[in-house]
Amino acid sequence: RGQLAVVAGELEPVAADQQYALWAVVDDEATPAGLFMPDGDGDVEVVLDFDGDTPDGWGVTVEPDGGSPQPTSPILYLGTRDP
Repeated sequence: RGQLAVVAGELEPVAADQQYALWAVVDDEATPAGLFMPDGDGDVEVVLDFDGDTPDGWGVTVEPDGGSPQPTSPILYLGTRDP
């Protein structure tokens, strides 16, 4: 369908000039998959458009507002796809 859902809770707030970024990890390379912000309670439920390759995993970082082409901060959360 070209979409994915991000559901998380208790995320830490970030600075006003930052956003959380979701990355698709394919062959150890990170591809931007979307940006999101949690609500005031640190919760997020969002559907993002994604038309990339089927990823091996997903990562989340904090990036400058508007995102970046590659991660600029450490990966906070990392998940892999079950084979």
